[in-house]
Amino acid sequence: VKWAKENGLKGVLVPSDHQCSIVNLYERRLDPFWKACSDYGMPVHRHSAGVGPPETEDTGPAAIAIGVYETQLFFHRTLPHLMVGGVFERFPDLQFVMTETGAAWIPEELERLDWSIKLGAQKGHMAYPLYHRAVENMKKLPSEHWRRNMFVAPSLAVRRDLDALDAIGADRLMWGNDYPHHEGSFPHNRLAVRLL
Repeated sequence: VKWAKENGLKGVLVPSDHQCSIVNLYERRLDPFWKACSDYGMPVHRHSAGVGPPETEDTGPAAIAIGVYETQLFFHRTLPHLMVGGVFERFPDLQFVMTETGAAWIPEELERLDWSIKLGAQKGHMAYPLYHRAVENMKKLPSEHWRRNMFVAPSLAVRRDLDALDAIGADRLMWGNDYPHHEGSFPHNRLAVRLL
């Protein structure tokens, strides 16, 4: 992180989860990394990726298709890992950008996370035994962490992403052109923005 900052880079990338390689972003062993990113003012980016193994005789022809389909499932894990896992509580200045993912799913996920935290903190609620140790010292709800610490940059924004703009926050939505990938809008970015 220090090298990246000193050499003029503007952020760092953490790999997406994969069926064969799960990294729990909330684990304390990553705290030195989060601290460095926070201390150096380096936003962390997570770019989606196909999450399946290659096609083999054992996996069959569906491996790649299922991996692509499950990309969003694995990508969605980012929010609870950072929020319920307390990463933003420990590093309140950390900035995190999710790229090459849609944005329309975020408001519903934040609402579910907020309710999980609220109910998990209530003694007597069935969620309490499962959540209270993780949430008892939380100062902010996931939706508050979203507004302070996170951004999303869809590389192929669609109308429903913009329909969710009020709930996401106009200051949280970034343009992602994903150059040079084929699914982005480059070299027609301005036309894509105008059409949206």
